[in-house]
Amino acid sequence: MLNRITSNHLCLGCGLCSSVCPSITMDETSKGFYSPTVQGQLSKEDNALIRKICPAITIQNSQQKGDWGTMLESYDAWSTNADIRFHAASGGAVTSIALFLLENHIVDAVMQVGQNEKDYLHNSMKISRSSQEIINNGQSRYAPCKTLEHLQQTLSTTQDRFAFIGKPCDISGVKNFLSVFPQYTERFVCFISIFCAAMPSYNASIKAWKSSGKVFPPETLSYRGDGWPGKFCATWADGSQHTLSYDDSWGKILGRDVAFRCKICPDGIGLSADISVGDAWRLANRTPDFTEQPGHSVVFARTEIGQHIVQEAIKHHYIDTEKFDIDTLKYRQPYQYIRRKQVGWRLLPVQIKTGWLMHFKGLQIREMALRANPVMACQMFFGMIKRTTRI
Repeated sequence: MLNRITSNHLCLGCGLCSSVCPSITMDETSKGFYSPTVQGQLSKEDNALIRKICPAITIQNSQQKGDWGTMLESYDAWSTNADIRFHAASGGAVTSIALFLLENHIVDAVMQVGQNEKDYLHNSMKISRSSQEIINNGQSRYAPCKTLEHLQQTLSTTQDRFAFIGKPCDISGVKNFLSVFPQYTERFVCFISIFCAAMPSYNASIKAWKSSGKVFPPETLSYRGDGWPGKFCATWADGSQHTLSYDDSWGKILGRDVAFRCKICPDGIGLSADISVGDAWRLANRTPDFTEQPGHSVVFARTEIGQHIVQEAIKHHYIDTEKFDIDTLKYRQPYQYIRRKQVGWRLLPVQIKTGWLMHFKGLQIREMALRANPVMACQMFFGMIKRTTRI
C-alpha cells in the first residue's frame, strides 16, 4: 500500500503513517519533500491501517453543500489586536481565535505548524501552551512539514485538550486517525483549517532566497506577514535582507514547485474543519488586489462548534467582523472557486492509472465537475493524462 502511494507520487509527507507504524521513518528527498521509508516489511495489518488513515488517498467527510461547502455562517474578519493583524499572514483571525480558546481555558494547548528553532528552512508541529507561542507560530509556512509524525505519541503522553490548526489534508488525516483510535476523539475541541493552494518544496524556498544572489543560507525566513499580503523575507546574520512581493514569491517561484498530490487536491478550503479561514482579498475590477493594506480573512463556521467559537471570539473582542457578500468570494478566491469545479477532471486520469486508489467521500467532486465549463474540463482531463505519463 505504501509503495502504491509513493510510486504514484500521492504522498503528502504528513508523517501520519510513521506515527502509527514505528518501522516507518520520514526522510527528506532530493526534490525537497518528505517521503516514508520502511525498515523491514509492513504487515497486512499495517497496510490496512495505512489504507484507512492516509489523507492522500482517504477522505471521509460528511456530505457538503454549495460552492464553498457547508457553512452555518461566513464572515469578513480580522484581529482586534493591531500588532497581531499586522504580523499574521491574513488579518490574524486564526491567531486570535486560537488565543481566545487558550486564554479562556477552552483548550489546554494549540497544535500548529511553526519554524524549527535555529533552522531557517524546516518546519514542525508545535504544541503552543502560551499566548506568545501562538503568536510566534502565527505566520504561514509555505513549505513541507511532517505535521502528524508524532500525533499518537503526543496524545498518549498527555491529557491536554487541543485546538488543531492546519491544512485541509492535515485535518483529514487527524480525523482518519480518530476513526481508528476513537479514544482520542474528545481530546480535540475544534479543527481550524487554513485555505491551501498547494505545498511548495523546500527547494523552492531555497530558490527564492538564492534569487538574492547570496551564497550562504539566511538565519530566518518568513513567507508572508508584517503586512497583507506581506512579503517573502530572508534575513542574514549581518542584518541584510532579501524580500520578494507575494506575487513574485508565490506566483513565480514557490507556486511552481509543489507536490504532485496538491495538483489534484479535492479540498483546498477546509471542508472537514469546524472553522475554515482564508484571505478575503480586496478587489480591483473583480480581481484580487495584492497591494499592501490591513489584513482581512474570510471565516467559515462550518459546524455548530465552529459557529459558537467564532461568535464567542467576536463577543469577547478577539476578532472584528463586517458584512460579507459570499457571492463576491469567487472573485476574491478565484483559484479555489475554479479548482472546486476542475478537480474531478484532474482526478479521473489519476484514478484510472492507480486503479481507483483514492477514496474521497462527501466532497461534491462529481457534482462540481458536472458544473465545469466543458472546454475547461477537457483541458484538465487531457492535460492530466499527459502529466501522469511523465511522472
